Amino acid sequence: MKFVEIKPNVKKVSFFYLIVFIVLSAFLTIFLIPIYPILFWNAEMNALVFLLVALLLILIFFFNKILEAYSLSVTLDDKFVEKKVGIYRIKRIKMPIERIEAYTVQKNFIDLLLGLESLQITSSNPSEREDIIIKNVEPESLSEFLTLLDGLIKKLE
Repeated sequence: MKFVEIKPNVKKVSFFYLIVFIVLSAFLTIFLIPIYPILFWNAEMNALVFLLVALLLILIFFFNKILEAYSLSVTLDDKFVEKKVGIYRIKRIKMPIERIEAYTVQKNFIDLLLGLESLQITSSNPSEREDIIIKNVEPESLSEFLTLLDGLIKKLE
């Protein structure tokens, strides 16, 4: 069975915010602890608490995606069938001819797909590698969108 991999052109989460968070945590640890030594028993305990809180928040930042990522399925011939809806970006869709399987979605799978500015479809067969990029996909209904995808899959076969 041939698979078509759909890669939405959605920007990845920037690590800029993580770096800013680490810098702010370091600033708090270095500069605020000597100013407020009475928060805990001593400055070393303050530093330990700030570092543990910063580490906890960083771990939440990284692992929240793994913990909150769900999958859902859409069939090309029937209506939308929702298994679970997560809150993060689509990373990859593998599509056999009859089925779309999405991993790691943002809010609502269909709303995200319909809101994409462009969509890149790549055949997974290395000998017939061909990319199709759809610009400004704005179908009026889900069935129209799935029909469009079905036609593109047949082009890649």
